[in-house]
Amino acid sequence: YKQGRFVVLLTLFLGLFFSASQIYFDYVNQKSKISSSAIQVIKIMAQPAAEAVFQIDSDLAKKVGKGLFEYKSIMRVRIYGDIGTDKEDRLFLDMTRKKTEQPFQWASTILFGDYKTHQVELRLPSHDALHKIGYLEVQSAPYDTGYAFIHRSFTTLFLGLIRTGFFATIIFIYFYITLTKPLKSIS
Repeated sequence: YKQGRFVVLLTLFLGLFFSASQIYFDYVNQKSKISSSAIQVIKIMAQPAAEAVFQIDSDLAKKVGKGLFEYKSIMRVRIYGDIGTDKEDRLFLDMTRKKTEQPFQWASTILFGDYKTHQVELRLPSHDALHKIGYLEVQSAPYDTGYAFIHRSFTTLFLGLIRTGFFATIIFIYFYITLTKPLKSIS
């Protein structure tokens, strides 16, 4: 009985350990993906944003902002341009998405932080590559990605406990049938 109990407890411990390890590696992977995903989306829209600044086209700038808002994590879009003769960066577009409360937002903030700001310089390929004509600034929130991670973690932990409990029960029954029952019949 003691050996069976030890093996069952060891199985439960190892199952929890491996589930926790899987969650940790997923967390590290997800944390690196959050920024890279936002930067990829921004870089896709950098060329249209540069065109909007160069042509002083506010409609195109709004389309860039709306296009960026298709990515749920983006909360704010700003386009700055070197407009005029003084070459100062002037705000060309400022769009903000309304904040909404989401489940486990507090946990997502703890794990992945709050808003992150990303900037990409705007340049036109047909012009001097060293001359920037503005920049695109985007503020992203990791809540959607964080919620998906938390949901995955609970699923991994829950299924890990079920799997480990199932294996522990099988091992316990096996030890009972092969060791405990024969020893009880001898004594």
